[in-house]
Amino acid sequence: MTNDHIVDSSFGYYINPLMSVFLGVLIFHERLSRLKWFAIAIAACGILWMSFRLGHMPYISLGVALTFSLYGAAKKGLHISPFVSITLEAFLVLPIFLGYVIYLGETGTGHFLIGNTVYTVCLIGAGVVSALPLVLFSVGANHLPLNVLGFCQYISPTISLLIGIFLYNEPFNATQMTGFGVIWLSIIIFTISDIREQIHNEKMAKLAKKNA
Repeated sequence: MTNDHIVDSSFGYYINPLMSVFLGVLIFHERLSRLKWFAIAIAACGILWMSFRLGHMPYISLGVALTFSLYGAAKKGLHISPFVSITLEAFLVLPIFLGYVIYLGETGTGHFLIGNTVYTVCLIGAGVVSALPLVLFSVGANHLPLNVLGFCQYISPTISLLIGIFLYNEPFNATQMTGFGVIWLSIIIFTISDIREQIHNEKMAKLAKKNA
């Protein structure tokens, strides 16, 4: 975000749910329908096509997708409550970032506790703004249907994409547009498959309840 890669990061967050699904198969041995595998294959083709056209792999996008999906897989494997997990995460990285903040202060390039109260308050508030969506997402995952939750995951990258293009005037060429289009197509196919599976499962559950 700081280095004008908002569009690249939004592309990564579009890929993230599909990457999470792949990790679910790889790590937790979850099963996918043929249509979902087809959706993942389309997304992979979109990434490879963009890499070929741009002359390099979209490292930032893939880095965002891979790290965040691994983060989700770790949370799923540990089975820790949202508040406890985020608190532990904060304490784990605290020594590293505290040292970095002290270093910035000593070299005169920091903004935290350096004479400007507004900067200090905003930096503290940024921590709250960062943690609150993670907590709400964890809580929502336990209360929302999977199709609703999956759809909500695409609201944030869509907003980021629009901000990057129209507010910060980041470049968005035909290659990127085609790559995004392929990813969107894979998302639509995956969502349709997921909805069909849920409808089928609900029908089977009702039938089993009726027979019982």
